[in-house]
Amino acid sequence: MMDYYKGMLGLAESIRNKDLRLKVIDIIKNPKLSNPKFAYKGISMKDAPASLGWHHVEEGGLAKHTYVVTKLCVDIGELMMANYEIELNMDTLIAGALLHDIAKLFDMEKNGKGFDQTSLSIDHIIMGSAELYARGFPEPVVHMIASHFGDQGTTTPQVPEAVILHHVDTLDAIIGTSKTHKLLQLLTQ
Repeated sequence: MMDYYKGMLGLAESIRNKDLRLKVIDIIKNPKLSNPKFAYKGISMKDAPASLGWHHVEEGGLAKHTYVVTKLCVDIGELMMANYEIELNMDTLIAGALLHDIAKLFDMEKNGKGFDQTSLSIDHIIMGSAELYARGFPEPVVHMIASHFGDQGTTTPQVPEAVILHHVDTLDAIIGTSKTHKLLQLLTQ
């Protein structure tokens, strides 16, 4: 079985901009909120599900979802640049994809039976955007986190990298639901 956490770190290592690469790796390895008034301890990316009731609900589901989304974003980005007159910032695309759900680590906590919601009252999109802003991430990366829900979120994607992330994230979330996964297995047998 693939180690999705290591796969994420491998993708992070491909970010050419050293400052951005180090920031991405640091927040993945050491998830914590910059504001000391927010006392939420982040759970490990290796353990966390991607959600509590929709997609990739298994332990480690967030790392799997994040790795697959990032890998698909990279592959699609490279295909788009090779076949269309479009220029993408691959560092931005990789960083935004790797960190799009990073604040979910503060939204869940481990209990004896699995995971529960914390009392955090701020959505993971807003919290993630605020945290990346506080850490000095480039605006396009912060925008990708803020807009990854598309029309259903706080802001819509305004740059090509954000458009790619939104659609890939949605696709993987749909495929990662247990209902869809079971249906796909039945259809391919």
